[in-house]
Amino acid sequence: MTCRFILSEVVEDQVADDEGYSIFEPTLAFEINRKNAFHALGIEGRKSTVTMPFREEALEEQPE
Repeated sequence: MTCRFILSEVVEDQVADDEGYSIFEPTLAFEINRKNAFHALGIEGRKSTVTMPFREEALEEQPE
């Protein structure tokens, strides 16, 4: 089984911005065996995925 994430609608000005890490919001598609997993929901991909804030929270050190 092959899986991959595909980013589209990338706005280069967002990436180049000083706040690019926080405002980067591409459309996200997910494929399993070359088939878009979102098609079952009737959409091509998910817009406004919250990747950066989640990543920051997930990578925070937990208190001992």
